[in-house]
Amino acid sequence: MARLARAAALPAALAFVALAAAPAHAAYPGENGLIAYVSSRSGPPTPTVVDPDGGVPRVVGRPGQVSPAWSPDGAALAVAGAISRSPRGPATFEIFTMHLNGEPVAITADRGQDFDPAWSPDGTRIAYSAMTGDNRDIWVVDATGGNAQRLTRNSVDEGTPSWSPDGTEIAFTRTRGADNVIAVMAPDGSHVRTLATGRGDDEDPEWSPDGTRIAYTHYAPGSSTADIWTMNAIGGDARPLTHTRANETQPAWSPDGGQIAFTSNRRRHDDVWVMPVGGGRATCVTPDPASDDSPAWGTRSDVGNLEAVPGMQRVSRPPGLSL
Repeated sequence: MARLARAAALPAALAFVALAAAPAHAAYPGENGLIAYVSSRSGPPTPTVVDPDGGVPRVVGRPGQVSPAWSPDGAALAVAGAISRSPRGPATFEIFTMHLNGEPVAITADRGQDFDPAWSPDGTRIAYSAMTGDNRDIWVVDATGGNAQRLTRNSVDEGTPSWSPDGTEIAFTRTRGADNVIAVMAPDGSHVRTLATGRGDDEDPEWSPDGTRIAYTHYAPGSSTADIWTMNAIGGDARPLTHTRANETQPAWSPDGGQIAFTSNRRRHDDVWVMPVGGGRATCVTPDPASDDSPAWGTRSDVGNLEAVPGMQRVSRPPGLSL
């Protein structure tokens, strides 16, 4: 069954993060910073950040902010937030950005269902998915708002965009029949091609910081649980990173390219885990009874000092767990 639905069941509410501004570019390898994710520890899903090397997770903003994505310099977040809720239909979601001491800025205004923000490597544009008629398409908009452009025009669903580190391509998930596949295209929507990964359902592509590989969620044929795989950026050489009985999805590379964060229900509910790219022991960085998902790993910046980020609340955290 096609699962291009990471955004479809997200709760409705509007919230933002206050983060420090800095130059847009981030060099590779970057210094590993905070992992942003969505947690239900305090009730409704709420954006939270944590230092994967240890420390106390901090709740950011208000409940309901979803799909967090760090800017290339690790100094801002793009999020999907609800601006209205109607008893006759689904909430309207737009893409927003926020910097230190700034007001939340809506950069889309189509009063639709906008999710999956992804910054371009130079920080000037943000790709996202939006409902266009009866299906979801990939769009791109200036990071300051305006100049929204539709990149895909198909009768199938397309979402979860991810920019290549050099900014020349965007990987994304495309529905094909009953399953999903990983495709790539130029930033103007041209030169679309499907990447060869083998049989099964593939989604959630995430480009490695050095541009050589793509991590993704892979469901084997007939399976209801997924594992994290990687493949060459041109397709082929698909390799499993995880292989458990748990459902493991939503990979996010560390800025230094040495680790991958992902969502797993190894402990019978979703948590954010981290493991080396070459395989090995995975560590849970959100070891609490709440549901935690949608990790995004930022580059170390001024917001690496959690005390410097306005709007954060202390959340108790037991020592990290390993498996």
